[in-house]
Amino acid sequence: MPTIEGSYRFDDYGDLKDELIAGHVIVVNDTAVDSRTAGKSEVWRVLKAHAVLIVPVRDRSRTTAILLTHKDEPHDWSDDEVAFLRNAADRLETAYVRRREEEQQLVVNGEIAHRLKNTLSMVQAVATQTLRNDASAVALEAFTHRLQALGRGHEALTAGQWKAATLGELVSSVLEGLAFANAASSKDLRSISAPVLRSRHRC
Repeated sequence: MPTIEGSYRFDDYGDLKDELIAGHVIVVNDTAVDSRTAGKSEVWRVLKAHAVLIVPVRDRSRTTAILLTHKDEPHDWSDDEVAFLRNAADRLETAYVRRREEEQQLVVNGEIAHRLKNTLSMVQAVATQTLRNDASAVALEAFTHRLQALGRGHEALTAGQWKAATLGELVSSVLEGLAFANAASSKDLRSISAPVLRSRHRC
């Protein structure tokens, strides 16, 4: 079967465009006989496409692509053949939705991370100003480390796009913020070792 790769105008191949825009599956068993293509049967013949099956791929209620298969002689397309191509189009539509949602989630994650950093910085500044005469330097430093640990734990989650993060990553991030990541900073804590466990995102 020769390839028909290239660029084409639907108007040059019959009355197909309106149906495809509306999201309808087009089944043409014989391009020379079907009323939608008979007037353009010669251009179909040049492509060696005498039977055509076209399934639109939809995104947000719009046709954004099509899947087309053809045969070089008239052919009665079976329900199974139509269902197979429809299933392939459904998979593409699902992939479109998933990709768009992932891109939107990345934007949301970035905005959340930015706002949280600003909020934690404000909390740290307010706490330092409020407690500077009422708390020891050690207490203020411990409070600052804990805020930093909270921020690092959040970063570990957003780095996984809120889908999953290993507990090891979370623990390491938090301990680093508390100045325990370096073994020299604690005689009792030397390393972190455990099976890989992942936190799960839940809606």
